[in-house]
Formats: sequence, structure tokens, C-alpha cells
Amino acid sequence: MVNSFRRILCVLLSIFLLLPALNISAQTAEEKETLMRVSDSTTVVTGEGKKMELSPGAQFYGERNEDGSFRVEFNGDYFELSANEAEEEVLNEEQPAFVDEAALSQQLFPEGTVLSLMEGEQAITLLSDMMLSVNEEQTHAVIGNSSYLLEVPENTDPDPAMEESEQEVEESEPAIKESEQEIEESEPAIEEEEQETTAPAEPAYSFSEHKTFSTVSEHLSFYKKTKEGELVKQGELMPGVSYQLIREYGNWLEFQYGEQKAFVWKAAVEPVSQKELDELKAPEGQGTSFSINEDVTVYEQSAKSLTPIAHLLKGTKGEYHSVQGEWLEVHFAGRQGLIKKEAVDVASITAAAEPSSDYIKILLTNTSFYSNEGGSLTKLGQLQKGETYRKIRELGNWYEVSVGGKNAFILKEAAEPSQPGSVPYISDPDLQDLELISNATAYDNSTGSLVDIGFLLKGQKLNYISKAGNWYVIELLGRKAYIHGSAVTLDFNPLVNYFEVNQENVAVVVNNGGTLETRGYVEKGERYKRIGDAGNWHIIDVAGTKMYVWKKATLPVGAPANISDQASGSRTLTLELDATVYDNSTGGLVPISMLQKNQSYNYISKAGNWYKVIVAGRTGYIHKDAVKLEFEEEDDYFEVVQDNVSVVKNQGGKLIDVGRLVKGQVYKRIKDYGNWHLVDFGKVQGFVWEDATSPFRGSELPTLSGNGPESVYFTAKEDLGVYDNSSGELVNIGEIKAGSQFGVISQMGNWYEINFSGRKAYIYSPATELNASRVVNARERVYTYEEMVNDLQEIARMYPSFTQLTTIGKSVDGRDIYAIKLGKGSKEVLVDASTHAREHMTTNIVMTMLDNYAYSYATNQYFEGMNVPKILNETSIWFVPMVNPDGVTLVQKGHTSAKNPQEVLRMNNLSTNFTSWKANIRGVDINRQFPADWDNITNNSGRPSNKNYKGKAPLTEPEAQAVANFILSRDFKAFASYHSSGEILYWHFNQTNHYARDYALARKIGNITGYSLVSPLYDSSGSGASQDWFIRQVGKPGFTVEISPYVVEREVPLYYYDRIWNQNKIIGLVVADEAKYY
Repeated sequence: MVNSFRRILCVLLSIFLLLPALNISAQTAEEKETLMRVSDSTTVVTGEGKKMELSPGAQFYGERNEDGSFRVEFNGDYFELSANEAEEEVLNEEQPAFVDEAALSQQLFPEGTVLSLMEGEQAITLLSDMMLSVNEEQTHAVIGNSSYLLEVPENTDPDPAMEESEQEVEESEPAIKESEQEIEESEPAIEEEEQETTAPAEPAYSFSEHKTFSTVSEHLSFYKKTKEGELVKQGELMPGVSYQLIREYGNWLEFQYGEQKAFVWKAAVEPVSQKELDELKAPEGQGTSFSINEDVTVYEQSAKSLTPIAHLLKGTKGEYHSVQGEWLEVHFAGRQGLIKKEAVDVASITAAAEPSSDYIKILLTNTSFYSNEGGSLTKLGQLQKGETYRKIRELGNWYEVSVGGKNAFILKEAAEPSQPGSVPYISDPDLQDLELISNATAYDNSTGSLVDIGFLLKGQKLNYISKAGNWYVIELLGRKAYIHGSAVTLDFNPLVNYFEVNQENVAVVVNNGGTLETRGYVEKGERYKRIGDAGNWHIIDVAGTKMYVWKKATLPVGAPANISDQASGSRTLTLELDATVYDNSTGGLVPISMLQKNQSYNYISKAGNWYKVIVAGRTGYIHKDAVKLEFEEEDDYFEVVQDNVSVVKNQGGKLIDVGRLVKGQVYKRIKDYGNWHLVDFGKVQGFVWEDATSPFRGSELPTLSGNGPESVYFTAKEDLGVYDNSSGELVNIGEIKAGSQFGVISQMGNWYEINFSGRKAYIYSPATELNASRVVNARERVYTYEEMVNDLQEIARMYPSFTQLTTIGKSVDGRDIYAIKLGKGSKEVLVDASTHAREHMTTNIVMTMLDNYAYSYATNQYFEGMNVPKILNETSIWFVPMVNPDGVTLVQKGHTSAKNPQEVLRMNNLSTNFTSWKANIRGVDINRQFPADWDNITNNSGRPSNKNYKGKAPLTEPEAQAVANFILSRDFKAFASYHSSGEILYWHFNQTNHYARDYALARKIGNITGYSLVSPLYDSSGSGASQDWFIRQVGKPGFTVEISPYVVEREVPLYYYDRIWNQNKIIGLVVADEAKYY
């Protein structure tokens, strides 16, 4: 609301500043142009080759060509719009005013400048630098005789366009050379490079010398440069990873991945040592092109894990150098990486169908493979002749391979390159550790039979993937192999996050001051997540409580399929009984743990009779019969768990029963109040005993009350049933005791909608008695159309037996024109107000009349000496408190309240000050619209304006039509129309019959108000006023009551309210009382 208000102020100020620079002149008939409005988004090219993007709603004045297209000229240039791109706007005034561009200055504006309509909607975006006509403050520009707000784009760093540094940049690509590692064929040992034993001083690095950089920020984007010079994002670099650069390129660094060149912003990286990249020695050579079909991460493989080094976006091009099972080897900025084959366009992997050098076939019997840890070869096992395996790479006379997550080496002479066999190969990362306590044969089981494919020596530690019965699945040179559990001992390492219980009744304990106390048990055969390691214990999270499980009763395993990463929840329950926790992921209840009673735990939510909890990463459910919930401060709802729970109020320290709640129903509480809930219970705050309820934390709440207006109250004449109707049937949810008072939100037939302790509920209205009260607050304040509508609806709800609220028509902008009948009399009179927009003080007076008369009638009282019940039982008063709602709202809220703000601004000479506006929103004076000597009206403005324009014919405006039709549909005995100003009373319009009758009532009104009667001289200048037409058409007394001392052409000041009210407060009753004689 505040931001909208500020924006409106800014627009108003901008228009105010623009006025001195604008020369408004009437357009002659020869200069007459067409107002056109853009209907669809389009891009236009001007005669000088400039481009603009036009949004729907942009409007211009221009010429209409013979083929229906439009030509718009501006600032010596022009553009054209087809008949499909724009449509002619119908003008209500015959000769609209235009902006003289010659009176403005010329200014060049950059591409990207946005021009907006007065209401703030974007209309034009410049796609080229362009010269525009602007006001002195450069806040507005004029195109096609239409004024627009300017929004000039700001320059930001870094500049998205890459600029070359002034120094020459060599275009030749630096060759990346790999130092060959010689391996003596006679000496199978693989030498590792010696490491420095002392840390040297931290050197200073530079991009030009070391050609290596590392990122200093998260998610650093890199780009390619198109032929058009545009930067297109290709992906992101990872923090802390070093990359090889080709050259510095102004404010950018150029690097290479595959055969692609890319650029990264220099300020976001720092130069680092090239030592790490020298050690990696990523090979050179051209690869096979591919296109990425989904966002993908590039990994680098180390001994135990895959480390992300970059992220590539969908559509990025690249090259791969080899296929390794489910992975493609790629070269990325001096690093050797892997990406998932499934993320690449399969059609581009042409090498996949050819013989692959990523696989080898064993040629010799009992071929040994070795580790090279510590720089010496250690035999790990043997491979079977004729079997095919996957290699990592060639290294001199050796093939580097992987065995159980460890790197190993095989002499080249013992194998040859081969295509992959039909057996399954493994691409999943290894997770768990095992140690071989005896030599173990490795078997393939892909055919359903165990086939010996290798032999492993005892004493080595390997990673295994999974456990199947008594067998462990490992990776053997890319193959899935099985070794028997008898040869294995398991070990939990920091990377193992899950365990399986392999004993019965394994306790879950807490550490209470150094003493282990049992809190429950976990189930044999079930898998759980651990959050840490404490010596011989797993640390687990049980519903928000840290607990421990004995390691020796478990085995390390992979993640179970039903594991959950959901937090344990913030709400608390207490177990009254030992509770079994069940898994329900398969659709059946499977016990996964038992928790002991008298302990408190966090839970996530309640679903039916079950509470959802997280036990060691598993989603579980506890039945409500084992649970006692404690109320917490943030609990907003409660469920009644006992029969006939009372709602009481505190009256002088004594608890008085005011209602009851129903078992099983849910209600809203205001807050916790010791052992009580504080609830909303009609006109009082009620209290409900907490022990008779339980916190409700389910997701399916009952239908809650919208807390609508409750200015109308009733008193229960007897004990009342309260009902919910959300299901389409009446369901009892409580009771209101006789004498209790509640507010009415709405009425539906014989039912009142109420707020019953937060519930949307209904009670039977004939069993109640309405409490009358005054509603309208219009004293010394701007009283809006919206406030008036709300007050009319409340009065109608409060007094349904003697009021009738209806609408008699709609305004130009679609606002309802309301009429309300007050009283039960068979005769009727009419009182209206605010026919003229600036005269909206009359609505304040007439609405206050209605409010006071209704209250006095309901309470059977006199008002200011007038017997209201007697008068309204004989004569009913119809009030139309705002004839011109569009005009009143324009005066009060400005041009943005209109559906066509540009049009009302133009009619008001671009001024945003509408305080003198009398007409409706189309610039027609409603009180010159009635057929009472309409042809003879003088001082007609001749065109739509703020006042005096009578229109093209009588009763063309919907507001005038609504009043005339309403008068003709009833048999009104008198009519009083309230206007301002001057404290005078018009009462005569050339009538010859009933002169004495009308004069007598006019003199009575004049005596009460102190207003002067206008002399009844024949007026040959015409009228058009509703009161004059009523006198002529109906033949009954009609009056125009001009309130307030004369205030020239403006709104009546609020400080006159008390004076005006005291003069007019009984006039409606006086007119009704006299009308009984007509």
C-alpha cells in the first residue's frame, strides 16, 4: 500500500514538473489526428532505421492510411503500425488537446530506455539509441503527441561486453605438453614423484607467468563468445579448483575445454601455482564432438571419490576422448574429467559402437595385478585368462585399473585392448569398507552361475558396493564381482552413513551424565542412518534426540530405499505408553523401533490417528493411543477430547457458562492462558479448560471464519445450536447460551453466519434479537464510495425487517449506484446526494440521516423532536446517497482511480488537481442531463470537461438514466436533491398548479435550515436538473438543497460539517412527514 502511494505521488509530481514545458493548444479541424492504441506486442522500425518495442496499451496520435494502417510522426522521424497491430481509440470529446513537441528540448537516450504510461505500465522499450523530445527535468518524453515517463538504464560492472586490452593478444594457441613418464620395461616398479619435505615460502603468482587460476567465489559463470559478440553462459566453475588459462583478454581470462574456448571474469578469480596441473598432465589430442542434453557436472576421479570440477549447462558443446563404461572422459582447462554418458546426446557418441580401448582382455594365465603405494609394487591378486575388464588409462608399459575402489596396475604384455564383454560393468561409486581376512576368489554371477574371474590376497582393504546374503559385491576392474563373507571383516569409516542391525533386541541408549540409559530398541534386519561416530557406538537422531547404538550389533550398508532427509519436526509429544514405531512406505505397517513411555519426542505432523516421526533417518508412525501432546506457545488449534466441554467467561471473578463445544471438533484459540485456552466467543473472550482438549496439528483444518465485519450484533433469546455447513449438511459444533451476544458476518435466509471460536458457523436468526447501533462515521472526514457501500450493507444486515438495499444502475466505470429504503410506510419520498462530484459532503449528510433515522426507528425513539416510528410507518424514505460514484472517487483519489486515466487528465488540461470537477467520468454534467428545457440550456461547454457539458442529448449518461428510471418506477410524493454550495433552496420550476403546496413545504425547509428560497421567476435559459424534471414530470414537490456557505468552485471544507448537519438533520423526516398529505 505504501509503495503504491509513493508511486502515485511520484507520477503526480512528474506530471506537475512537465506542465511548464508543454504547450497545450486546441487542434484545428485541418490538424485533426486519430488516437490509436497498440493491441499486441510488436517491434517497429522508424524511417531512420531506429527500433522500438511497443507493448499493448501504448497509445499515439497519428494519421490513418487508406489501407487501415497508422502512421505516427515524432521528432522528425516516423513509424507505421498495421491495422492488426493497433486499433482506433474512440474519443468522447470532439477536439482533444495535444502536446506541442516544438516546445520541448531534444535529448539522445540509449538502447534499453523504458517509457511508461501514467499508470506505470511499461509501454515502449528503445531497441536503438534514439533522439526524443523531453521536458526540462528529463522525466517525460513525447512520442506521437502522448506523454510517457522515462526510465533510463544504469550502467553496471562488469560490462557484459568483453573488451580487448590495449596490448596485443597473440592469437596462436599455446600447446599443452605432457612430460612423458618413462617406465623401464625391465623394472616393473612405478616411481612416484618425490615430494618436498619442507614447505617453501608462499610465492607470488601471476596470470601471465603461471597460466593458472582458481575461483574466489561460489557459482562463478563462464561464457562463450558468439560471432555476433554476445556472451552465452556455458556453465559454472567450482571454488578452490585450479584451471589452466590460455591468455588474459582485457577484463576476462580465456581458457579451453575440449576444443571450445570460454571466458571467465578476471575479477572473480586469482592466479595460483601451476604445479597441480603439471602433475595431472591431462593428455592432448582432438576428441569426438557431442552436445549435452541436460545440465551435468564434470567430475575428476581420485583414489576413492569423484570430485566436481565444473558444471555444464544443457546445450553446451564439447568433446570426449574416451568412453569408460557409463562415463565419458573429457578435458577441461588442463584437467581430466568425467561426465555421465546419459547426459550426452547418444547419437553423438560415435565411438561407442567401435572397438573401445577402455577395455582389456587378459592374455596370460594367472595374470597378477599390483598396488604401487609407497613407491613399491605389492601383489594384490590374479586375473583369469580370457576375461575382459575395464582399464582406467595406459601408463608406460602398464595398464592402470581399479579394484574395490583402489588403483592397481597390470603389465601391458599380459593383456590387449578389447571391446567390452557382455557382462555387467559397474559405474556406481563404492561406499563401504571391508578387509580380507583370508584369500578370496572373485566370482561373476551374471549368468546365474558362479564363474571364477579373479583371486584376491588377504590383508588388503577394499570398498564394497552391497551385500547379498553371505556375499559382498565389489568392483574388479570395472566388473561386478562377488566374494564370500567368510573371507571378510567389515569396518565403519567416516564415509559410511548407514548400518543394518544384525542382532535381536538391540538397545537405543542415551548418555545421561555418563550413565547409559535405554530409551528403546531397533529391529533386526532394518537399516538406519547414523549422524556420527563415537568409538564403539553409532550416533543416531531419534525424533530430535541424540541416541546411540552398539556398533558390534550392526553391519555397514548402503542407503535404504526408504531413507528420509526430512527434519525431525518442531512439535512435541510425550509417550504415555511404550510405543512401536511403524514404517508405512510399502503400504503395510512394518515395525522399525520401539520407544519407551514417559519420554518426549519431536514429531512432524498428525495424519488421522497417527503421528509422523523420524527415527534414525526412517519415516515412522506412532499411534495416538500411546501419545499425550503438550500444548506449545505456537499451537493455534485444539481438539475437544471430552463430551460437552463448557466455554466460560470471567465476570467479576466468577466463571459464567456461556456455551459449549463438541467432542471431536477443532477450534481456534487466541492464546494460552495458564490452564485455559482463550477463545473468541462473540462479544466476550471465552475460556476453555486445557485438560479437556488436545493440540491439533493436522493439515486438514475445518472451515475457519474469515473474521468479516461484525458491527451488527444479536442477542440469543434462548440456548442456540451452532452448526457447520461446509459439507452441505448441518453438523452441530456447539451451543450458545441464552443472553450471549455475537456479531453477524452475513445473513442467508433465516441463518446468520458467525465466528464461533474461529469456526465459520451458522445459527438460526429467528431465535435472536438484533442489537441496534449507529454505523456511519462521516463527521469531518473524507467519506469514500467504498466506505459508503460497507455502511449500507451493515445497515441492511442490522435492520432487515424495515430496510431494503438495492442497486438502480451502474456508473460509466461500472460502479453500482445504490438505493436503500427505510421504513414500512406505503407512501414514499426520495432523497439523493452527490450528483456533482465535488459536492461529496452531501453524501456524508445523507448517510448520517439514514443511520440516525434507522437507529431511532429500531429503538422506538424520537429523533430531535420528530416521532420517527410514526413517520416511517406512514411514509418510507428512499435514499440514493451517491449518484455519481466515479466522479466522487476521481475528486477524492485522482485520475488513477479512473479506467481511462489518460482521458480524464486530457479533459482536465493535464492537471492532476480534480477538486473542482463536477461532471461524471466522461466529462458530462449529470444535473444538465434531464429533459427539462434541455434544448435551451446556456453556458454549455460544448465538449466533455470538468463542468457544464450537457451531453449530446438528454439522458445519455448511465447515472442520469438510473435516477430517471428509478423515479418513473416508483410513486414518489416528494424529492430532495442535495448539492453545494450557497445555503439556498431551489423549489420552483415554472409550475402553476400546486404553487401554494410547494411553497409551504419550501418555506418550512427554509425556516429549519435557515437557507434562502430562490425567487420563482420564469427562467428562459433552460435547466436539465433532476429536481426541475421531477417537478414537471411527476407534478410533486421537488427541491435542490444547496448546503454550506458559498465556497466558489471546490469541495466543501470538512470543518463546515457540524454546521451543515445541524441545519439539515431532520429534513428527510420533515419531507416524509409532509408527503403523507400528497
